[in-house]
Amino acid sequence: MPPGSQAMSVGCYRTRCTPRADAPEYQAFEADEGYALEIQDPVGAWHTCSPSKNISVPGFVGVLTCPAAWGSFCAPPSYDSIRGMRTIPERLMEAKSKYGDCREERTWADLTTLQMDLTNPMKPRSGGLGKLMIKDKFEVWLCCFDNACSRPNDPFCYVFDEEAFIFAPWGYNSELEILDLSAMQR
Repeated sequence: MPPGSQAMSVGCYRTRCTPRADAPEYQAFEADEGYALEIQDPVGAWHTCSPSKNISVPGFVGVLTCPAAWGSFCAPPSYDSIRGMRTIPERLMEAKSKYGDCREERTWADLTTLQMDLTNPMKPRSGGLGKLMIKDKFEVWLCCFDNACSRPNDPFCYVFDEEAFIFAPWGYNSELEILDLSAMQR
């Protein structure tokens, strides 16, 4: 893999984001920020994607396509994004100064009941912090559409403090990039 590349999977394809200097034939996606998305064909060769580009693979029927939406996979995360490298304690300290008045007073039992309502697209969402987790301290996040700090179509998110048993304010989904709201509105 070229230096500076980052590997990932998109659907059933292996992909990587490569610095544009290593991919001279690259045609820019709008949100590329200096990286090209490359896709690996079934033979193992790497091809640089560009919007609506079709990749023919010798010996295989059909083509691999690179949908324009894939360009965002190589966009760097925003400063607050969960894909960034800052730790949860750093993030929560900063969030406390920005959003110290934000509160979530409902219990997990109350929130779980709301989450079970399959007819409500604006129900609270939660999940694990993955690599950002600090075991027995910060393990899960919660985003609420109906919280006093939420904005229209931009839920406010919290991290649950397992020691203090409170929801610590974290920030808006638009900053953190936790939920794909476009997928929820389908």
